[in-house]
Amino acid sequence: MNRLVMVIFAFILLASMETGCLNNSSSTTNFQSINKFIVDIGYTESTLGWNSTRFNSIQTAINAAPENSTIFVHPGIYHENIIIDKNITLIGEDANTTIISGNGIKKDVIQILPKGRATIKGFTIKNSGRGKYYHIEAGINIRSNNNTICNNFFVNNYCGIYVIYSDYNIVTGNMFYNNSEYGAYFRVSSDYNIIKNNVFYNNKYGLRIKGSTGNNVSFNIFLDNKYGLYMCCGSNYNTIFCNIFKDNQEWNVSDAYTNSYDNGSVGNYWASFHTPSQGAYDNDSDGIVDRSYRVYGGRNHDNYPLVNPPSIDNIFLSMVSRKIT
Repeated sequence: MNRLVMVIFAFILLASMETGCLNNSSSTTNFQSINKFIVDIGYTESTLGWNSTRFNSIQTAINAAPENSTIFVHPGIYHENIIIDKNITLIGEDANTTIISGNGIKKDVIQILPKGRATIKGFTIKNSGRGKYYHIEAGINIRSNNNTICNNFFVNNYCGIYVIYSDYNIVTGNMFYNNSEYGAYFRVSSDYNIIKNNVFYNNKYGLRIKGSTGNNVSFNIFLDNKYGLYMCCGSNYNTIFCNIFKDNQEWNVSDAYTNSYDNGSVGNYWASFHTPSQGAYDNDSDGIVDRSYRVYGGRNHDNYPLVNPPSIDNIFLSMVSRKIT
């Protein structure tokens, strides 16, 4: 096993331990058997447990559930704008069929307030409002620390996930597709977040990090966005490695600040810099290009560019797998 394979394998294990996602399956039916609070679009007043443990609205279930409860949501289209103000776990049965739609009104689809904390897994989250610069409206708007957002499909929002003044959040295994401004946006003192195993595909900006430090951006795919990764406005000392950058229209990365594009052993896969015809030679066949790659916008370098794309653990990968090989 060569050095590159060993290092990538070790970091995949690390990612699986760090992410905090409940499991890696798109279906979470097994949670129903251990769950007291269940939401189904078809439940009515005649349903046993109506409005105490059985609900047809996610918000009503959140309001009724005590702190640290788990709420299981059956497939359906839930037209809601949800507020989370407590510690809660929200599990969709299947991300393809369990849909929360904000209907494009001037609100977030889900907002996690400063006193709230949530794990949200297994949903399609779409149709947020179309907020402007100081009024970002998102699929999920995070205003607190220590949330976990995993295995969700964010589509047709102004911004998929918006994080502001919030630290130690985990965003993993999600697909951000066709969001009109940002796939995800970490803004102003949003520090030490983990952003791993996500796919940023066909957004205006895949990921923007502004005025934030200590974030880990790894094992993500940036594909066919207008702009890939935008490190903005005083974002320093973030670590970006084992990502795939391919076919972003204007640039893969723009970064004028001080950030690391490798972890000291492995860097990123740049589709424009991985073959001899591109000047990227691997004479010792260790999977690492023999010269560094200069990142657009400043003085940063990826010192260990990858010859081959790293493995990404994401349940939506089939949507883009043919485009990244």
